Amino acid sequence: MAFMLLLVIVAAGTLLARANRLPTTASADSAARIQLTDLLDILKQQLINQILQEDNTPGSFPCPSGPSCGVSADLASTFNVSGIDKAGASRLSPPAVSNGLCVQYVIAPSVRNNVNTKDRSTDAAQKKLNPYYDPDLTFIDNSGVAAKAWAILLANTSVTTCSLDSLGYQMTVDSTAGTAVVQALAAKPALTTTTASLLIEKRDLLPGMFDQVLMAVDTPAFAAYLQGKTLTQPTSLSTIRSGDSGNFDDALKPAGASLTAGSCPGVQFGASSSSSASASSSAASSSSSAPTNFKYPVSWLCFNDWYGSLKYDPASRILTAQDSNTSLSCTRTSGKTQCSY
Repeated sequence: MAFMLLLVIVAAGTLLARANRLPTTASADSAARIQLTDLLDILKQQLINQILQEDNTPGSFPCPSGPSCGVSADLASTFNVSGIDKAGASRLSPPAVSNGLCVQYVIAPSVRNNVNTKDRSTDAAQKKLNPYYDPDLTFIDNSGVAAKAWAILLANTSVTTCSLDSLGYQMTVDSTAGTAVVQALAAKPALTTTTASLLIEKRDLLPGMFDQVLMAVDTPAFAAYLQGKTLTQPTSLSTIRSGDSGNFDDALKPAGASLTAGSCPGVQFGASSSSSASASSSAASSSSSAPTNFKYPVSWLCFNDWYGSLKYDPASRILTAQDSNTSLSCTRTSGKTQCSY
């Protein structure tokens, strides 16, 4: 975590230094947009790193307005590039334009980080976070082209106030359907042509998510469980679990934990357990005492239907994660994940 924080601080400093060098004359609009896009790409990578490290709801995005946000409000805010960290309020705090650089950060309603794992998919605005989920945030640029995204970053250096409107965009939210649209304002072409945009899409997150998910199920106890099953062909983990959920879940739980009752079991620490499962370092929080939560827990994998995208090949004893929509395939062998499109 200390390394991650240092990396973020260095990146933030780089952003501000580059912002001071950005050309602001009309004749340099094209060059400015190229440099702004470069800055947004740095922010995008930092956000993705944070999203993959989220403890309680992996894959969800930090709320723009602070620690939590609602369905129909607080989905967009000024990105304070000088204070990026995991604390929420100091990471994304309006309203100032820093050194002339205005960055707006918008997220899809369903990827809010304050939606409990077990509450996801209970209504349209709380979708599951898995490869089958289609992002519910639409971005329409000044040429009218629409694209789906989980999040949007917008930036400009020629504004005196920092908001979506000041960058030439507006957002509309349908809280019932749980969808949002960010669209260029036709009345502000001068702004939209100088504002740089960058989307965080499914293909940006899935390789990292698949890596973490595969690590979560790559434990000695679970490997022994799978090898003990009578399988003749590659089989999805959801199929394996459907006929043997008790033993399946028990093999996946961390050492020193017991499972709570339910169709998608949670985990309790400190209770007695007969399981010999050994959690991988990526799936378990390290501390001097038993952790209260851990990354990519059994309940999260279950509630979000990740088992359906994972397959086990009994012949090669290899675990594979696949997404047919993006043609992404990741395999886990010898403790390493390799992905390809």
